Amino acid sequence: MIGRKLGPYRITARLGRGGMGEVYLAEAPDRLRPVAVKVLDPSLAEEAGVFDRFLREATLLSRLDHPNIVRLLDAPATEEGTTWFVMEYLEGKTVREILAALGSVDPRQAVCIVLDVLAGLACAHGAGVVHRDLKPGNVIIKRSGKAKLTDFGLGLFQGATRFTASGQVFGTPAYMSPEQARGEDVTASSDLYATGVLLYEMLCGRPPFSADHPLVLMRKIVEDAAPHLSELRGDLPEALCAHTMRALSKDSSARFPSAEAMREALEAVEFPEGLDTVGETVQTLVEQDTAGVVAVPKKKRRWVIWIPGLILLALALPALSWWLGSGETGGGEDADDPSGVEAPEPKDRETTALAETAEPARPPSGSASAGIPGSRVRLVLRSGEEVEGELLSGDPESVTIRDEEGNKCRFGYEEIRRIVHGDR
Repeated sequence: MIGRKLGPYRITARLGRGGMGEVYLAEAPDRLRPVAVKVLDPSLAEEAGVFDRFLREATLLSRLDHPNIVRLLDAPATEEGTTWFVMEYLEGKTVREILAALGSVDPRQAVCIVLDVLAGLACAHGAGVVHRDLKPGNVIIKRSGKAKLTDFGLGLFQGATRFTASGQVFGTPAYMSPEQARGEDVTASSDLYATGVLLYEMLCGRPPFSADHPLVLMRKIVEDAAPHLSELRGDLPEALCAHTMRALSKDSSARFPSAEAMREALEAVEFPEGLDTVGETVQTLVEQDTAGVVAVPKKKRRWVIWIPGLILLALALPALSWWLGSGETGGGEDADDPSGVEAPEPKDRETTALAETAEPARPPSGSASAGIPGSRVRLVLRSGEEVEGELLSGDPESVTIRDEEGNKCRFGYEEIRRIVHGDR
């Protein structure tokens, strides 16, 4: 797939594999940032329900617009037997990778991650969407520090027609709620149970239940009581332990009534001064071990290499003309005035294009300047998209802003139709 084009997207690298196919990094011609392309495995496309689940994931994402949920950028398409859709590329590390490197997560950082997860779930549940497969591998911590929910491949609209027979189990066993392990209908409360497992594992380095066989593990989830968190971490605030164990209740009605309620409870947790904390460990790990993906470079035009020569030629012409003129007339009134020498007209279209490139690019019509650094701007792009954020810098060729998610983005003036300053 590397080097292949799917529609306008050119595949540049493989990011990973999911239950229904591969995820690739790709270049998009109209965007400065790379994108992620999820490709359905052709060998699975004929299996019952797989194709429908693949399309349903894109449909679910199209209904969800939240900073803590991965965004859908382009709808599903099929070309030469390959089906795909396009999402934003999330540069960072999954919680699974962080746990593999650190063993556990600092309590304050663990709570911050879960608060982001719950904010995303609140949006999803408000739209009637249940994730059904929330786990450390489906939560990505970006370089900005923000956590994002990914992989809604098993997601469902609450109350929607099931694509599988009742009693069939989908999900990752260690993070299933008791009702999910029994094959019953899954609701938003099951996502809150999985969030409790996520928090439990980040705090003590292991999920509440484990077993060598999935069926044995699911039986434990249904029948056994989870070891109380305070027994494994005696230094944790009592309220944090209580909220985590409440989320792990066997009875769904005993859990938090909503993602918002669980979020409010965790926000109110107070950490004692003496609690050992490691501060920037997670963020340091993400920044050090994540290779930054730069904006897709534009194709260089061959004539760009001639610009320095043209500039030197333009500077030399007045002196050359003065020398020639003084030799023919013996020096005259205009001999000491290079500005009186007219530059020759370009002889052909190619020369005209070269001469024009020596002039800096101008801001688009309707915008005299990029604005004052630090001010709010909204860029209306020629592609029809709009990007808002803080202006970082502007020069004769481009504008650089920090968008709402903290990403640094640069746009050339040829991509911008209009710049709107402030709240206008």
